Amino acid sequence: MKRIRDGPSPILENPKATALCFADLAEKDREVFCLGCLDVRNQLIARHTVFIGTTDTTLAHPREILRTALVAMATRIVVVHNHPSGVTSPSREDLEVTTKLAAACEIVGIELLDHVIIGRYGQYWSWVDAGKPEHL
Repeated sequence: MKRIRDGPSPILENPKATALCFADLAEKDREVFCLGCLDVRNQLIARHTVFIGTTDTTLAHPREILRTALVAMATRIVVVHNHPSGVTSPSREDLEVTTKLAAACEIVGIELLDHVIIGRYGQYWSWVDAGKPEHL
């Protein structure tokens, strides 16, 4: 887990800020699933690559995501992954993992703020922007 230590940490107060913070994922040739651990002010306290998949899939599981968030003492989290194809539309699996993660977060008392998919050229897709906060 990469702890944020030097200088002020980014505040991920909206999907655009999250997409900018994780923009480096756009250059990856495989799907990379990351976790942003936040404090009560939405300040990034840790960033962790949870899974690295293939060119078109990653096996994200709520257990590993929440284990990492709990170790970081996060009160809120964002999850972010890339689509190397550049297409930011969520897959069925993306929807399923978000729904499962939201339910697990509720049980342990960590707030899932968003799930952002990074594409190319600054493109991203966000559950919050898409009007799907009921999943979160």
